[in-house]
Amino acid sequence: MASTYIAERDICNDEPGYIEYAKRWMHGHAERVEALDDSKTPIVAIAWLPRIFEQVKNKQVKYNDWGRSDQEAGRYLMILFTMVTAIYIFFWSRKLLGERWCLLPVALFLFDPLVLAHSGIIGSDMASAAVCTAAFFHLWQYLLYNKQKDILLLSLLMGIACITKQNLILLLFIMPLIGFCNHLLQHGTTTFFSKKNILTACFSALIVWLVINASFYFQGSFDSLSSYHFASSTFINLQQDATFFSGMPLLLPEPFIKGFDMIQYHAQIGGGQPLSTYNGVFVWGQENMHHGFWYYYFAVGILKMQLPIILISLEGFIKLMHHVFFKRSWLKLELIILLLPILIFGTVLSFFNPFQIGIRHIIFLLPCLYILIGMFIKHLSISKNKKITLLSVLAIWQFVSIAAFYNNYMAYTNELALNKTNILRWISDSSIDYGQNNSFIQKYIQQHEDFRAADAVPSKGKFAVRALNVLHVNKAEPDKFGWLRNYQPYGNYKGTIWLYDIKELTNKQ
Repeated sequence: MASTYIAERDICNDEPGYIEYAKRWMHGHAERVEALDDSKTPIVAIAWLPRIFEQVKNKQVKYNDWGRSDQEAGRYLMILFTMVTAIYIFFWSRKLLGERWCLLPVALFLFDPLVLAHSGIIGSDMASAAVCTAAFFHLWQYLLYNKQKDILLLSLLMGIACITKQNLILLLFIMPLIGFCNHLLQHGTTTFFSKKNILTACFSALIVWLVINASFYFQGSFDSLSSYHFASSTFINLQQDATFFSGMPLLLPEPFIKGFDMIQYHAQIGGGQPLSTYNGVFVWGQENMHHGFWYYYFAVGILKMQLPIILISLEGFIKLMHHVFFKRSWLKLELIILLLPILIFGTVLSFFNPFQIGIRHIIFLLPCLYILIGMFIKHLSISKNKKITLLSVLAIWQFVSIAAFYNNYMAYTNELALNKTNILRWISDSSIDYGQNNSFIQKYIQQHEDFRAADAVPSKGKFAVRALNVLHVNKAEPDKFGWLRNYQPYGNYKGTIWLYDIKELTNKQ
């Protein structure tokens, strides 16, 4: 389904930045030179494999389409991250749930509209899901069976996670915390800091360090703090205050550190500015150019997540609270390892994240959620027939809900969003419109001769226009279509394009 969707949509907003950075990286230039390089990752270099193979077969091949064909071909390789994630969900679920139930979390993941929408996009979101799911699985394996291959794979994956998405550096805190919680349950605190555990932690830290440095070719890995030219006030102040360490090598590659500095600088500037890399945070009619909203992911998720998943998650949360406060039988390794990342990342992204520009940022937590849902449904205290009925209703509901957005999964909203046209007034970011339908305005006009593109001059007629342009989400651009905000669109096309039929101009024009 994701592969058929690839051919139906435009190149999305961030894809050119990702693939261009990956191209420079493959040529040995890992430095971050453009503003949009702040969050880019080498891991998407696999998107260039089709072009590399083609170039090997025919060295003379050239395209004059500004890289569009390379991006479209590279999208199919990005599906590999979804496949890897699904495979890990399957093997983990089979061990936790058994043969009969192991496919449920896999199906929930693969048929999630968010996953369908982003599986074929050149970016770091699905890569984050693959790396995190694999890392949590091997941590679980290591804590259960104490095999060295699992700690090696876990360490490699944590290093890859750190260069895939910057907020995944939290894994360096979360993984030891999970290990500590598990040890606390089984042995108490007395032996946690044993010689074996300390040596294991040092070995793991060394692997993570090597992966991070090798990923950026050890570029500037031994530069001192004083040699850096930072942009953000946070890093500049750190450089000025830490004079004792100023001459010491940081032991991390310059592009890795520079990425955090650039992110902090862009947060400092705020959204909607000429030098900004994002438009600001918009949710439920509210906007903020410098900070996020603590309820952002809840507010967007309540309209973007499938309603059956929301209801089951709510019921599961109630059951969990019951076990916590009354039965105290919830403290199991699998629950800790699945719940703790959701709680910690959910808290950090909600309260300390100024870049709340799309629900895609929590895709990497979906595997944990769906395995938890599988565990919850399996252990429901109801008869087998009732479970079959529940799963049948869930499957039919999911199918009907998703089918309504066939090949337009990015714009998916659930049944709580009754007015699909005005939903962009509530969710005005990449959660609905990631630039995937921009060319469809012209296609719609070609198919409907009575429509035309709107312009800055108020006029009568029928218009098709990108909704985010009417709402003036990008404050750094002129407000060309502000006059259309005096009118209500009568419909939409593909969820992101508003349709107007203006018969009379208002007195406000």
